[in-house]
Amino acid sequence: MRRALVLVAVLLVAVAAFVRIAGSGALGERWHSGDPVARPRAAERVAAEASAQSSAAVAAGVADAKQILFGDLHVHTTYSPDAFMMALSSSGGDGAHPVDDACDFARFCSALDFWSINDHDVGLTPWQWEETIASMRQCDAVGGGGGAPDTVAFLGWEWTQIGSTPDNHYGHKNVVIRGLGDDEIPARPIAAAQVQLLSEDEADAAFNPWALGLLGLFRPGQESFDFIRFWNELDVEACPEGVPVRDLPKDCRESVKDPAGLFAKLDEWGFDSIVIPHGTTWGMYTPSGSAWDKQRGAQHTRSARR
Repeated sequence: MRRALVLVAVLLVAVAAFVRIAGSGALGERWHSGDPVARPRAAERVAAEASAQSSAAVAAGVADAKQILFGDLHVHTTYSPDAFMMALSSSGGDGAHPVDDACDFARFCSALDFWSINDHDVGLTPWQWEETIASMRQCDAVGGGGGAPDTVAFLGWEWTQIGSTPDNHYGHKNVVIRGLGDDEIPARPIAAAQVQLLSEDEADAAFNPWALGLLGLFRPGQESFDFIRFWNELDVEACPEGVPVRDLPKDCRESVKDPAGLFAKLDEWGFDSIVIPHGTTWGMYTPSGSAWDKQRGAQHTRSARR
């Protein structure tokens, strides 16, 4: 009997140790930015597409000297929490789809003239932001640059705000930065400071290693461990308030509560950018009574760059 109790105790300790280690994210691996195709679309294909477009315009009687460009300014990868969860096999997904995949899809599958990366701000940890920048630079460089690249890649993110009432709900906004040079991009994405929808205890429980470790216990597998690590790394320390953007630590999460704060931060950086309202009146997170007209007027008035 004593031996059985000892074995049970050892087993319980082993299970507890496994749960704690799994919950810390130590067993998981990061889903990195991928391996881009290091070549542009064939020049003859690009020329053929332009010719076909011109011929179609002539046939439709709308020929114009202006060039028509097609793009996508709302692209997500598995750096976004929702896309990460949907990529898990338990959700019917087929694994990581990183920034380099998005570049290759825009170039070879969609044949886009331009596109931007807009992962959710909450998912862009410091290392993910650095990898996103590197991937976008690689994607743009492969295009050949000059006057006729096969596709143009723009850096950006999705400012992901959720309010509890129509008055404090602003919805999501896609931020698109024009340049890719070190002196043209912010050190970190500017996130949305969320309205307190959960109690402090509930918020703390979301990153409780014991609770997360139970996922690894009851659904073991590398994907679960990867998700636990991903989730743990979302808990980035907040940047101090009232500090100029260029004086903030590089590895903190910078956030603002409303669009006015977002525009003020962008103007403080001084880089050319555009902000596009998205997801303002739909989805389970939108308070009843929210309306699109809130996106006009003062909310989208900026003192400087657009």
